[in-house]
Amino acid sequence: MKFRALELKTGRSLFDLTYMAYSFSSPAVTTGHAYFGTFDGLVYDVDLTSRQFRGQFRVQAALNHRELLTEDGHLNSAAIYGPLGADGKPNNTLDATIIGVDRLLQLGSILSSPAVANGIVYIASADGAVYALD
Repeated sequence: MKFRALELKTGRSLFDLTYMAYSFSSPAVTTGHAYFGTFDGLVYDVDLTSRQFRGQFRVQAALNHRELLTEDGHLNSAAIYGPLGADGKPNNTLDATIIGVDRLLQLGSILSSPAVANGIVYIASADGAVYALD
């Protein structure tokens, strides 16, 4: 997945940064920074001047469900969606999809967009918590 910054007037790509999970969250942009969340329970801080990730925060639910993440902190697809079948293909049944989405949400997926007020970044997580980050 990529975070992509575009020039407002032309739509020309300014830069992009790679991250490892899907994101439904649109970024909250404030002076020099953009914040967004991903399905693996991470909130990213993009420094728009240096064009790099400045930091990240992982919600508590993801820390409680490390079995759903790989050792390097990425989504463990086999643990979330189940192993591949004998034919080497994923189990695409409705039941397997529902179970996979439920497991994914246990990570505290960030499905909403952050809000920024008075220098505090507020983000809601699928774990039922609202986090305030400064």
